[in-house]
Amino acid sequence: MRLGEPHGGKLVDRRVQGRSRERLIEEAYEMTQIQGDERILSDCWQIAIGGFSPLEGFLVEDDYISVVKNARLSNGLIWSFPVVLPVNESTYGNISEGDEIAIFDGDHPIAIMHVDQLYRRDKKFEMKYFFGVDSIAHPGVRKLIEQPDNLIGGKIRLGFPMLSTT
Repeated sequence: MRLGEPHGGKLVDRRVQGRSRERLIEEAYEMTQIQGDERILSDCWQIAIGGFSPLEGFLVEDDYISVVKNARLSNGLIWSFPVVLPVNESTYGNISEGDEIAIFDGDHPIAIMHVDQLYRRDKKFEMKYFFGVDSIAHPGVRKLIEQPDNLIGGKIRLGFPMLSTT
């Protein structure tokens, strides 16, 4: 039996293995830290194991806008939902493009992210094009409203020990 091709033609694997993983975990404690909620941690896992192929990280602004408005990445590949990393204002203000930041689950580093882009989300735009409604009675709109407007886009490397392939 032959398996189908991964979406985008290449299976993404962003897991870090062996000694590199050990160094990654140590370095994470020295970086700006973001606490991941269930969605962020799940997105990191899906990106790292190829479940979200061809994504290698959280969306940059061009991809975000294209996904919300057209259900496609900016390169034209079909992608139906925005995989974004929202952060609060104080964290956003302490990060610059080109930085490396750590995503944590409690006291445990999960992933390192290279910050390719900092941008602000337009929630009214997202409600109109992605949800098609602006009522907080819609659970997706309600969750969107509760999230920060600040987004970080960039590739991740996953270093969670339980997810290592070694």
